[in-house]
Amino acid sequence: MRRTEHMHLVGIGGIGMSALARLLVSLGYRVTGSDIKAGRLIGELGKKGIEVFVGHRASNIADADCLVVSSSIKPDNPELLAAQAMEIPIIHRGEMLAVLMDAQRGIAVSGTHGKSTTTAMLAYILESATWDPTAYVGAIVPKYNSNAKTGFGDWFVCEADESDESFLK
Repeated sequence: MRRTEHMHLVGIGGIGMSALARLLVSLGYRVTGSDIKAGRLIGELGKKGIEVFVGHRASNIADADCLVVSSSIKPDNPELLAAQAMEIPIIHRGEMLAVLMDAQRGIAVSGTHGKSTTTAMLAYILESATWDPTAYVGAIVPKYNSNAKTGFGDWFVCEADESDESFLK
């Protein structure tokens, strides 16, 4: 994937998209996003310098280099349609996660119950071993007060959401 500077995340208020936003900001990207309503996660993203728009409008993506979409985004979303018309690259949340994980050794946790807890525990174990992992978790982890942790070690631990089969792509 070519290096871009401005990522816009459509559906940024969800637990997975907000974790991606945190990781992308920590890697030096300019991140903006939008969601249909404000919430606690959106407020926390604002504190990280991420501009979040409430509501989906074509004008929200005016200077974006890449659009990241969640599975909940419908094909008629105005931001998605604008990105297509402007030929802005569009990438799915799961694909963006794969791009981020590709630079490190990955551990993906899947299953029906306990994914967030197991992912957080693995991140903590690796951190305790001084391996400083990156973590992408489907819940706010009290130790990090976040659903994402940027590490500088070789390991990337993620919660793999299999509900839409996007991690199989």
